[in-house]
Amino acid sequence: DIEPFGDLDAAWLADRYRRPKPRVELAAMVGREATASADVSDGLAADIGNIARASHLAAVFELELVPLSEQAARWLAKQPDRALALGELAAGGDDYEIVFTAPPERVDDIVRAAQVLGCPVVAIGWMQAG
Repeated sequence: DIEPFGDLDAAWLADRYRRPKPRVELAAMVGREATASADVSDGLAADIGNIARASHLAAVFELELVPLSEQAARWLAKQPDRALALGELAAGGDDYEIVFTAPPERVDDIVRAAQVLGCPVVAIGWMQAG
């Protein structure tokens, strides 16, 4: 079973949904560096799946590497089944984040450039044939 969010965390998440803060500072870099990108509006798993289908590739990503807000991390810590809860987080939508693919040899430079912009980027997986 999945435990609900606490009242304060639910209020924070509702505010984030109602007043999103898109990562506009990343737009130029993603435009230069990405081989594919999408906003995470239908859920991380679905939007990565859309990139994979359009690219005729398979996506492999590690849920444990996905960055979480403090609120989501607190919620996750309360769940009796961590794997199920991570799946729920990956399936949720309206995150207003960016998921993108880039050549493996560019990842370190992209991560450093995003840090300079004040908008961290985390490599959570890779694309492969399939």
